[in-house]
Amino acid sequence: MKKNLITIAAIVLGMGQFVYSQEDAEIDLGSISGNTQVIAQYYNEDTLINAALPDHIMGLNSFTNVNYSRGKFNAGIRYETYLNPLEGYPSGFSGTGIGYRYANWKNESLNITIGNFFEQFGSGTILRAYEEPNLGLNNALDGIKIKYEPYQGINLTGLIGKQREAFNDGLINGNGIVRGFDGEIDLNTLFDSTFADSKFRISIGGSFVSKYNNDNTTPDFILP
Repeated sequence: MKKNLITIAAIVLGMGQFVYSQEDAEIDLGSISGNTQVIAQYYNEDTLINAALPDHIMGLNSFTNVNYSRGKFNAGIRYETYLNPLEGYPSGFSGTGIGYRYANWKNESLNITIGNFFEQFGSGTILRAYEEPNLGLNNALDGIKIKYEPYQGINLTGLIGKQREAFNDGLINGNGIVRGFDGEIDLNTLFDSTFADSKFRISIGGSFVSKYNNDNTTPDFILP
């Protein structure tokens, strides 16, 4: 089967800043930014290898991100389209709808996210929620995440949520509930008066992650 790539387009939407002026007083209404990606493929028969055509002759994967920001507040959504998903793309993707949405507030020491988010603890061995859209990989968490820096050099992260499992005219999460906590102490930052100019960097950290899924019990295994 020969795949003719029709278009690969990535469009970055310009950021717009909205300011309302009244009697020489300007009010910041925030800014909007985003990006769009469209990948389409048209399939035709390859007579040299007699490959069968898929049921659909065209595949389309696309998404559009729209983000709003004002002061310490950020929010955004992503509209996704799979009509039909590209050949070779993982199963579990179809239709159109909202696949990602979030609201975030942060200041100098506190950062709170509600909705979808990505996160990695340490090197990612114990927890890595990330995406590679061109490969169809996305295990974003849907819940709440809190980052707190009580003192310079000390960073704490706590989260709870469900991981993305599929997409069918909208986001579908798995049944498992993921709970995690991560703490890290950057000694160079904590004791900046002593180690500020040191080329030797040292940090201490630890993480805990649990996942509860009541679908785990099977006739062969009894799992928590």
